Amino acid sequence: MLEGPIGYLAMCAFIIVLWLGLRAALRAMTRGAKSLVESATGTAVRGATVAKQEHAMAPAYAWPRCDAFEMEVTGESHHQRALKALAGDHGDETARLEVVATLVPDDANPYDSNAVRVEIGGQLVGYVPREDAPVYRERLKECAGAVVAATCGAIIMGGFIGRDGDRASYGVRLDIAPFDL
Repeated sequence: MLEGPIGYLAMCAFIIVLWLGLRAALRAMTRGAKSLVESATGTAVRGATVAKQEHAMAPAYAWPRCDAFEMEVTGESHHQRALKALAGDHGDETARLEVVATLVPDDANPYDSNAVRVEIGGQLVGYVPREDAPVYRERLKECAGAVVAATCGAIIMGGFIGRDGDRASYGVRLDIAPFDL
């Protein structure tokens, strides 16, 4: 061990580096917790504002994986900026990114009392189709015992550059088996 002023300075430097590392780790943990809260409550995440729910719901049920990806999300044309950010850089090629979606019953929706929001990374990206939402809610009630927020697999796709030079829209498909209507 170093003694004298050099030893003292070395020990101080070590303590400062240790303190800075702990501080950075604590900030990262706080950001992670904040991100989880933002995800559950629908507040702003990565600069995109999402309408707040009156009563935040944490996901309470996970749909079993079926690798069907047959349910198309509706309304994603209104959320292209969020989908582009979520899809990341994929050049001119079509994006095909598997993610986890959170499905949140939206009882306060002024257009549809059966609406089910689809969120990815805490950002609203669309809705379960209007004709499927009531059946989805009924199936969720059977599986989870209540109409609660749930998660499922999803794929973000699209965004390729077309022959005209324009970027195609992004879409989302959910990994939920088709409903018998």
